[in-house]
Parts: sequence; structure tokens; C-alpha cells
Amino acid sequence: MEERVTKNIHESMNGHLNERQQRLLTASMANAIGYGGISTLSRITGMSRTTITSGRKELETPEECAINLKGSKRGWRKEGNHR
Repeated sequence: MEERVTKNIHESMNGHLNERQQRLLTASMANAIGYGGISTLSRITGMSRTTITSGRKELETPEECAINLKGSKRGWRKEGNHR
């Protein structure tokens, strides 16, 4: 994936996605690039490599990636992780 295309996608989606969605999109794009994708996306988007890696781990675990369609913040945490 060309850097220009990647940057265009990121900029066009900015403001339309919440933090989690941005993290997952960026991780997915890094996966599509392959080797060096995390570093490339980190440089292009300004998102930390750690955040992109977290997104990649979320993508690997489908139950972590379940989307809460109601938008309730409660649905984002696993049961038992109360603060």
C-alpha cells in the first residue's frame, strides 16, 4: 500500500471514528502492508507503535473485536473488569 494512499485514508476517516475504531483501522492497514507496517503507519499517522500493536492483538481475537452497536461504554469492557 502506497504511503500516499494510506495517509489519504487516515486523513479522510479522521473525525469519523472513535479511538478504538481508529486503532483497529490502523492495525488492519499495518497488517496489509506486512513487514514494517507498524513503523510505517506510526510515522504516517502519529499513532504510537504500542497502540497499533494493541490494535493488531485485538484483531487477532474476535471476541475482543465485537462491536457494541448501541454505543454503550459499558459494553467495551469484559465482564469482571470493574473499576
